[in-house]
Amino acid sequence: MRANRLSIAKTTSAICFYSAKAKDVMIVDDIITTGTSFGEAIDVCQRSGARVHFGIALCDARSAEVV
Repeated sequence: MRANRLSIAKTTSAICFYSAKAKDVMIVDDIITTGTSFGEAIDVCQRSGARVHFGIALCDARSAEVV
């Protein structure tokens, strides 16, 4: 299952359609399973010129612990 999610993540891409130069951003994601999309979002924002200060996810599927 994890391998399938990773292969799907490798075939998708993200594009920022505007300049984020000198913008301060925070990345928000609903769930982290592999962390690939979270990392891609950070890369896209930084390539667009944004400063990513931190990111947060509402749920971490890598952990079985209930908080």
